[in-house]
Amino acid sequence: MRKALVLGERIFFLVVAALLFSLAYSEIAQSARFANVFVIAERLEKTDQASKINLSKILADTGAIVDEGFCRSDILMAGATIALRHFDEGDEIADYAAWSKALAFNEKYFRHAISCMPSNSNFWLRLAMTRAVQAEEPTDIARLMSISVRLAPADQFSLIARLYFWNHLSAATLKEASRDLRKDLKTLFTSGDPKKIAAALPIVSDALLPYLLEATRDMVEDRKKSFSWEGLDIKKLGERYAHNENSQPSG
Repeated sequence: MRKALVLGERIFFLVVAALLFSLAYSEIAQSARFANVFVIAERLEKTDQASKINLSKILADTGAIVDEGFCRSDILMAGATIALRHFDEGDEIADYAAWSKALAFNEKYFRHAISCMPSNSNFWLRLAMTRAVQAEEPTDIARLMSISVRLAPADQFSLIARLYFWNHLSAATLKEASRDLRKDLKTLFTSGDPKKIAAALPIVSDALLPYLLEATRDMVEDRKKSFSWEGLDIKKLGERYAHNENSQPSG
């Protein structure tokens, strides 16, 4: 009986060891497979520079992440960096076909990324950005942004990324997403870093302006000065809004 128990323990150990070895080998193989993706993505994140030739060459490997169903988080993140930069470098006027192809690729990529990591707020945001470029349908964009807000309501990186995007959306979309927009702005202007917020809003859009002023209405003067020091002068923004309203033709 004892020999049978020992034998069973040894078999169990061997099975577990084999599984662990298989998993480790798979992780190493995936890292090796996408080594170039990691290198280019890291270069883009650190230096913000990479040649178009490098991006074009590496795009096939990035596409394999989707086509072959890879879901490892670091691989998805690196691929997302490359997919976004490749699209940003496109020119809708000079080469519409390539631009449209890159846009379709991003749609496919971020749908895959979300299927792997549905709790990742940034992937929902990126899908919303992709959809907005294709055709800004307010209800669809508002739905995607709502998910992003719900998944990361207080993370400053996510808040700043969304703030930049809110500033590029139409008045109709902001109205549709107003509840989530107000949540983001309240959190940012109550406890966010003025320097990072100001950097995300070099020019406040006319569509975002009334929501921003609403969020800062009860802000103490010292905090307003902090924003003004960083280049986001709330008082001047209020004056601009008043001027815009007074310039509207009367009914």
